[in-house]
Parts: sequence; C-alpha cells; structure tokens
Amino acid sequence: MPTRHRLLLLALSLCLAAPAGAADMTFTPAAGSGVVTQSASGTPALQVLPTGDVRLPGLPATPATATSAVCHDAAGTLGRCDPQAAVGPQGDKGDPGAQGPAGPQGPAGAQGAPGAQGPTGSTGPTGPTGPAGPKGDAGDTGAQGPAGPKGDTGPAGPQGTVAGVAFVRHGCFVVSGPASNPLAPPSSISSHGYSVNPAQDPGDSTKRVYFILFDAPPGGLDSTVLLDVRSSTGRSLAATVQRGNPIDLLLKVDLGASFPEAEDLSVCFTLMR
Repeated sequence: MPTRHRLLLLALSLCLAAPAGAADMTFTPAAGSGVVTQSASGTPALQVLPTGDVRLPGLPATPATATSAVCHDAAGTLGRCDPQAAVGPQGDKGDPGAQGPAGPQGPAGAQGAPGAQGPTGSTGPTGPTGPAGPKGDAGDTGAQGPAGPKGDTGPAGPQGTVAGVAFVRHGCFVVSGPASNPLAPPSSISSHGYSVNPAQDPGDSTKRVYFILFDAPPGGLDSTVLLDVRSSTGRSLAATVQRGNPIDLLLKVDLGASFPEAEDLSVCFTLMR
C-alpha cells in the first residue's frame, strides 16, 4: 500500500477511533476527491488530498510546545523531514583541544636563493711589519739646491807680507739695517788698525757712504783696493772707492731701490801699496 494511503488511514483512525474493540473504518473517496474531517462546521482538522498527502490545516498555528519535530509546509501538509532541517544554529566555539604529538620530520626543502650581501665589517688590526725588501737602485741625482746664506766673517789673520808691497791693510765690517737708517754704524768690525764712520750722500738716497781711517796712514795715493760688498743673503752690491787725505778710503755702496729693510750690509776690503 502506498505511504500516503497508510498515513491517511492512520490519521483517520486517530480522529475517528471507536471505543476499544471497534472495527476500523475505511473511506474511499471518488476519483479526484479527498477526505476532510472537520473539528467544527467549516473548520477542517484533517485533510487527505487527492494526491494522498495528509494536511493538518491547524498545525502551522499550533504553539511550539512539543519537543519532537513535525515537518510540514505553510498549509500544514505533512512531509518527510530533511535531516538538515533539525540542525540548530551554530554554537559557540569550543576551547582548543590539546596539542597533538609532533609529526615526523619532513624532507629537507630546496636550497633558497643567496641573501643580500651584508655590510662591510670593521677594519681589522694592523698586521705585523713584514721583512725589509731588497735595496732598490740608486735614484737619479737631484737638482742642486739654492745657495745658503753667507756665513759670519771669520777673524782676521795675521798681517802678511807681499813681495813688492810696502803697505797692506785688510778688514771686514757689517752694518745692520742700512735701508732704514742711512747713518747706521757698523755692528761688528774684524781685524784692527782702522775705524769706520758712516756718512750720507745728499745727492742719492739709495747710496750709503763710509769713511775708513787707518791708524797708520798708508802714505802715497798710488795703491790698489780690493772690495767684496754683499747683502746678508749673499747678493753682490755695486760699490766705488776713492783714496784721499785725511780720509784714507771713501766707500760708496749702492743699495738700490728695493733693498729689504730686514737685510744687513757686509763689506770686506784690502788696500795694497
């Protein structure tokens, strides 16, 4: 017997059950018709549709007080329940379970790409000095350096004699700062037997004049005078000399227009007669 017919008979037996021991009642509607059981006039309580479906029209409005599920549509037609229809809303997330045991170690992965080069490390300490290398070839001779300043005049030697010369006098003296002081006296005199007195040339401001007087006059004017006149840096200077009486030697030195004030004047002379 089809399932719908069994449900129909079950519903009819529940609603129209006779007292215990009564016989079942069977209703066979005409083709295309159903069976309706009313609880009051015009109020169907149970319907068996021509398709065999069973409908309880009052079921959708019944308060949900029972604990068992009954599956039906909005019209109260009964049907099989979908197992998922009885699933309630998802509950709260439970507490994490205990960590399981570690699994076996997997195989080694492929080697990764080289990383970027790191920064340069700090400079290490200086290593020990290595052994001396072999001696190299001698280098080329360097250029000759500039001449050094003229040294101090040495002490005069003893008066010598020259064959055919009856009178010889030699001496050297230094004048400090002649450019700034035309009448600066000699600051040092070598040898002996003479004196030096500064004078001024009124006609030429670049010339310096010095009178040289001997303790013992040389006699006649037929004589030879040798001069060496230089700056303290060794630069030669132009000079002239005259014999006379009572001035034995009249010396004129041309300093020039650019003689430095910080330089000194050095004069050496030799008179032979």
